[in-house]
Amino acid sequence: MLYSNLIHLFNFFYIITISNMDKVDIEIINSFLSGDEESFDLLVKRWEKPLYIFIYRYTKNREDTLEILQETFASVYKNLKNLRNKNLFSAWIYKIALNYCRMFSRREKVSERSDPLEDNEGNVRKERDYFGKSESALRPDEILEREEIEKVINRALDRLPYLQREVIILKEFSGLKFVEIAKILGIPVSTAKSRMYLGLKNLKREVEKILKFEGNILKGSEKNEK
Repeated sequence: MLYSNLIHLFNFFYIITISNMDKVDIEIINSFLSGDEESFDLLVKRWEKPLYIFIYRYTKNREDTLEILQETFASVYKNLKNLRNKNLFSAWIYKIALNYCRMFSRREKVSERSDPLEDNEGNVRKERDYFGKSESALRPDEILEREEIEKVINRALDRLPYLQREVIILKEFSGLKFVEIAKILGIPVSTAKSRMYLGLKNLKREVEKILKFEGNILKGSEKNEK
């Protein structure tokens, strides 16, 4: 059944859209810059979950994700006054998080993880849809299958060139538009789209390789048992 559901692979991603955040973000930012320190907590609450999911795709563990998340918000708190165009806040905050993720990747060789994705409240997976179903509506075999698919996706992502992986994470996992991705990465929109196209093509190929390899192992194991 795992093989038959590969066609739904990219519908599996947990996407948080941010297009409607801009107006409220600007109001909160203006309040903070006017001296209301408590308004920054509202900004944190609005962004901690999407940033956690984004950062987790780099660290693959809770502890490092929370550390980078804290560093990101500390940098935002310190430098928000220097943001000239508040309409670009979403791209700006993702760029800060991305820079910390890049530094993490350079100093750490991330071990392969198979743990299901969770947020700092441990409830992201409960809010995700699985081919149109909430987790509470899933059968045990569907939950197991979903976890297996996620493991395959994570392994395949790790095999991609980092330029392609970054665009896929920003687009498919964080729900950003190509215009926003281009601003974050400092590249033309056409380049972002090209990396996305190549990345998805390579991701599909890597997924197929992994499944083929594991299928051969399973067949070999069954032969040995006989």
